[in-house]
Amino acid sequence: MSLEFGKKIAALRKMQGVTQVQLADYLMVQPQTISRWESEGGTPDIMLLPKIATFFNVSMDELFGMTDMEQIDHLVYKYSVLRDEKSFEEVMGRIELALASMENGECPEKQEQLLAWKVHIYIQKSRKAQEAAEAILDELRENLSESSQLSLPLKLQKNQFLIQKGEGRTVLKEVKAAWEKEQSIESLYCYMMALTELDRAGELLGLWKQTPVQQLVQNITAETEPLWQMMFYSAAAEEVEAIFVSQLERFKTEAGDYAVFEAEWTYTGFLKKLGREAEKEAGKKQPLEMVETLPVNEYLKMNYVNRIQNL
Repeated sequence: MSLEFGKKIAALRKMQGVTQVQLADYLMVQPQTISRWESEGGTPDIMLLPKIATFFNVSMDELFGMTDMEQIDHLVYKYSVLRDEKSFEEVMGRIELALASMENGECPEKQEQLLAWKVHIYIQKSRKAQEAAEAILDELRENLSESSQLSLPLKLQKNQFLIQKGEGRTVLKEVKAAWEKEQSIESLYCYMMALTELDRAGELLGLWKQTPVQQLVQNITAETEPLWQMMFYSAAAEEVEAIFVSQLERFKTEAGDYAVFEAEWTYTGFLKKLGREAEKEAGKKQPLEMVETLPVNEYLKMNYVNRIQNL
């Protein structure tokens, strides 16, 4: 608060030309009581607060000396606790109003704080949505048979939720143990996806070189294509050109059109990362030509073209 409560009453009283006796008469208390409040020797009964605010024609927030920023701070905390739609709309409305009241360049520190609060609120909202989604996911997985086509996608989604919550080490330990216990496409998929989510490209490439992995992925099928894609992304991240040179050509002849498009696009971005501009510009040609044949809508095609051209 910008002022202690008793000092706020004294300031309002003097500003409006009101005596302690007059205020005491209105509140039906002794003048000494008003004097004691103003000297911080006590506080009014909670039932008197609305009457005091009405007497001075101020809001309860103003009565307690809260600035706009302090009020918004309290609303941010309120939403962090309740996380309901009403509180969300209330705090975002106050933030937007405060931002709109500032001219460009005015109070940069306040603007920065307001924007930081917006980020915090949106993160809180997304966390609530994720918690709801995760609860549904857990319920669905509990009643799902292992043979269901949704088994793997839901398992991957669950691992992603856990990684986002900072439980990446636990997830990695579990998927690694599952892979070592049963070396299957599904266990490999979970292991590689966890490494990808955790940005452990070097470890993924090391895994890719292992004989059991090579045996599982030697045939490029719809089931193994995503594993190859993760390998290409990791090679780009680690700047290992040999992976592309030795395996991209074979991938292009055996994989589906969309997977090949993604691989070509990844390689073009890889060339940009290495600063090989001439090769990068030449490399754009293939993915740009492939966009036209992809089974996607025109909006996505346009988006792909723009992103490739901007490499």
